[in-house]
Amino acid sequence: MENIFLIENHVEVPEVYPARKRSMYLEVLFVGRAGEEKRPGLIAEAARLCAKEKVPIRFRFVGDLQGVIPPSLRKYCDFKGVVSDANILASLYQAADVLVLASSREGFPMVIMEAMAHGVVPVSTAVGGIPFHITDGKNGLLIQATDEKDIVTAIVQLLKRLTGNLLELETLSRNAHDYAKAHFNSNDFFVRYRSLLLSTSDETTAPTS
Repeated sequence: MENIFLIENHVEVPEVYPARKRSMYLEVLFVGRAGEEKRPGLIAEAARLCAKEKVPIRFRFVGDLQGVIPPSLRKYCDFKGVVSDANILASLYQAADVLVLASSREGFPMVIMEAMAHGVVPVSTAVGGIPFHITDGKNGLLIQATDEKDIVTAIVQLLKRLTGNLLELETLSRNAHDYAKAHFNSNDFFVRYRSLLLSTSDETTAPTS
């Protein structure tokens, strides 16, 4: 294990916390592809339940997702399609309060890094590398449920909790940005790779007896 050196990816992180303009709605964002493990349909079902309970939440979906969401749920979703322009994607993050993921498996998604850099609070299933970076109740909220119905219920409950507690939302948002600034910034990424490559070079060129 001492020979394994993990370097996470990096994103551009604003030096200063990007102040949020909160609206009367909790702005929820999903960014991802239509892979089976991503389960965007669970988030669409959560959107339906929130609408049924008249919870002030808006759900935006980024990616080629409309075709994988059941027709009965599409009216609860605002589909933005595939966004390849970095500036447009940044504006979507800036307009969002929460990033929701319902994945059955993950490594550590770039979308969480990008969201946290913008002060967007991650609400996610606790799979893969996500719990290594997201501390529940500190810089995001984790869903421990594994049954799909229970995951939908947890998403709705956690989002309702944030709509009723703007102080918690603001604290999580600032902590998310601070964590991204400390762990996902580009400068540290390049320093770590440079250090690793130099140490490897030293080992391969060291004289042997």
